[in-house]
Amino acid sequence: MNDEKVVFDSIMKWIDHDLLNRSESLRAFIRSVRLGLLSEEDLTSVKDHALVINDEQCSKYVTDAYNVIRDASQGIQYALQCPLMQSRLPQEIMIVVGGQTDIGLSECGECYDRYADRWTVVNHNCQSLLLVKRCDHGMCAMESYLYLIGGCDTRTHLNTAVKFDMDTMSVSEIACLHKKRSQLSVTEMDKKIYAIGGFDGVPLNDVEVYSDMTRRWTEISPMYVERAQAGVTNDARYIFVAGGHGITGILKSVEMYNPMTHQWSFLSELKKPRIGCCMVYCLK
Repeated sequence: MNDEKVVFDSIMKWIDHDLLNRSESLRAFIRSVRLGLLSEEDLTSVKDHALVINDEQCSKYVTDAYNVIRDASQGIQYALQCPLMQSRLPQEIMIVVGGQTDIGLSECGECYDRYADRWTVVNHNCQSLLLVKRCDHGMCAMESYLYLIGGCDTRTHLNTAVKFDMDTMSVSEIACLHKKRSQLSVTEMDKKIYAIGGFDGVPLNDVEVYSDMTRRWTEISPMYVERAQAGVTNDARYIFVAGGHGITGILKSVEMYNPMTHQWSFLSELKKPRIGCCMVYCLK
């Protein structure tokens, strides 16, 4: 939804179709309008609507919204996290979180709605989405959650990880990695998250796996080769890691992990060494 005023106007149009029997429904439906996203002019028109003025509960709700918007403008935490101030997340989205900008580390995440063809801030309390500003981190989605793992804050490499609930727009810390790592490769398979390799002053070959059931990271078999900024993907059975930066320089080696045997094995090498590459598994 591009405009919350459209949401309000649609509600009023539905009520006007059968005003006698539907007017009391406004009390419930007005709470679905993200009043904090309205322009000052549109919010005033909502406040001054006859049905809102004549309903004490609706009028109070709009007044409370004004207070939330005022407090949000002053950076007060509860107001920034209030649903009234949050953009709607569509069912199918792309999300960009953190990273380096021309003025330093980014404090926010943005999501792209291809139906509306626009980017919006995921959380108005931007820094709370990251908890710690970070770049060179790993990220993956699992069910309705977004996981941000490791990375660096320009001063040090991180072992912290956070979990963002895209339904409730809330964020929480999960267990820390056993080892600090940035430039790591992350993939989700079979409801487990794999943090692979990375960099902590030197390239790493160790691997950790996170289960939301146990809520902890477990160290598993390391790769044969230390690598950071490597490409990673999986086919729901095996994990594949290619290229990256190793102790000896840029790599063209490729490894495959079998979770049934807990073993890594080499596959055919890339034709050329690659760093910072991306991988995807495709079915024709």
